[in-house]
Amino acid sequence: MEKIWDSKEKALEQSHSWTKQELSQTLNTIDLNWIDTLFINLPHATSTTVMVMVKAWSLYETKENNWIGHITEHMVFKWWEKYKTAKDVTMSIEEFWWEINAWTLKDYAEYYVKSAPEHVELSIDVLSDILVYPRFNSRELWIEKWAIIWELKMYKDDPQEEITDKFDRFFYWDTQQWRTIIWTIKSIKKCTSTDLHQHHKGLYTKDNIIIVVAWKILDIDKIKQQISDKFSWLPNVATIQKPTIIHTLPKKRTRSFNKWTEQTHVLIWAKWFSRFEDYQKALAARILTTLLWWNSSSRLYLEFREKHWLWYYIYAWHQPWDIWWKFIIWAWIEKEKVSFWLDVIDKEIDKIARWEFTEKEFQRALWYSIWELQLNLEKTDSIAEFFWRHYLLNKRAIRLDEHIQAYKRVKFEDLLEIAHMLSQENLYMCSID
Repeated sequence: MEKIWDSKEKALEQSHSWTKQELSQTLNTIDLNWIDTLFINLPHATSTTVMVMVKAWSLYETKENNWIGHITEHMVFKWWEKYKTAKDVTMSIEEFWWEINAWTLKDYAEYYVKSAPEHVELSIDVLSDILVYPRFNSRELWIEKWAIIWELKMYKDDPQEEITDKFDRFFYWDTQQWRTIIWTIKSIKKCTSTDLHQHHKGLYTKDNIIIVVAWKILDIDKIKQQISDKFSWLPNVATIQKPTIIHTLPKKRTRSFNKWTEQTHVLIWAKWFSRFEDYQKALAARILTTLLWWNSSSRLYLEFREKHWLWYYIYAWHQPWDIWWKFIIWAWIEKEKVSFWLDVIDKEIDKIARWEFTEKEFQRALWYSIWELQLNLEKTDSIAEFFWRHYLLNKRAIRLDEHIQAYKRVKFEDLLEIAHMLSQENLYMCSID
């Protein structure tokens, strides 16, 4: 085992990936006019990503306005101070073959522009205009509401999205933790421009955003000044706070919903570790999840795809919310054999809970996690997201080499210590038939 470890260590040190060699020394965190800003110098990069993360979305909403974050995210792409229409901004972007987009989870919204390094100033110009000066035009809002309604219906047609929503409703019930980022058609229709302005003013503030620039540095002082100037018009302090979540575990451990589908869709859930609780245990949980399912040599993949060849989709992962670190298994099961397959899943999870895994499996899962981390950081947008996410969760920017060293400090015994959390009494299940 020591030889295997040494060979992997050597391979890691000799890696030609600039993400390993350069990111360790080129990360700077700067406070620009009250705004936390991360600069990542990538000398060999052929693209630049400018990313703005806003701590917002459904965890910051109430039952009465649980639609406002998603509509805000749509509407900031329409009608600003400098770029008057969506066509204006897309024409500007596509002239240089840029990529502009936004996406969200329940606790943040992320906006980014990806371009060639020489267009970094234009990227900042566009992002600052849409995020600092959204007009929330009433006519544009009326039009965009219908796009969001069609989006809501699209998700309702997707069993994987629907089972997640159903489970959160079963598990969290009437709290903002379960309410989706798109609420109901009725709630969407009642949104007004005034609502959006108040939401934007309360959360899109200097102390509530993080800006990341991942690029081949051309003139960093000029870019610092531009960011400081362009975002200076945002309010200084957020006035909307995340409500306290009061939650108790449901008494029932299973819940089933009826919706005609070709297959039965199942979600199995267990509480893992929050990074705020214990970062090292959180990494151990990630490795244990990899051992159970993450690649073609994992337990569930070999059992269901290779041994029985009767299964197309099964997926396990951990979800790093700041509330709980969740272990989740999704599966699409043949309707006629639901009981059989659920029994097989339960047995595989139970084996993990009873320590029926080996040191060799641990080593494979550990190094797979490390190499996956490296390979995922080959694009500037992935790098930008990696660093702001860790900055948000750990209150400081963790360098790539620090993250790898943290992984390597995880021991086989650490997995044994947490495996019991996957025992049957800690599992919850929801299904759509």
